Amino acid sequence: MSQHTPGPWERRGHRIIAAPSRERVVTPMATICETYSWMGIEEADANEALISAAPQMLEALEAQQLVDEHVASCEECVNGMFPEICEAGAPIADKARLLRWAAIRKARGVA
Repeated sequence: MSQHTPGPWERRGHRIIAAPSRERVVTPMATICETYSWMGIEEADANEALISAAPQMLEALEAQQLVDEHVASCEECVNGMFPEICEAGAPIADKARLLRWAAIRKARGVA
């Protein structure tokens, strides 16, 4: 599988999700997709918010994976349960938490 279009993905115009174009000379933004819904404008807006958050959700999952890998190999993390109290685990756990929070807010359309 090839690499996805780099983020950030943004909601642009009416039902369009776009990302910064790799060839900015032609256009500053490139369309990723257009969203629709048979159930009405509210559902289409929710679909648009969720899809535009995809790169941030991937980043948050990758950050959580780093936390999980740290916890699995760290004796300070109290049986793999509390990376927040470990000197090495706290910064990566904090970053993962903030990335999750931002991705969820964007996916819900409040970011």
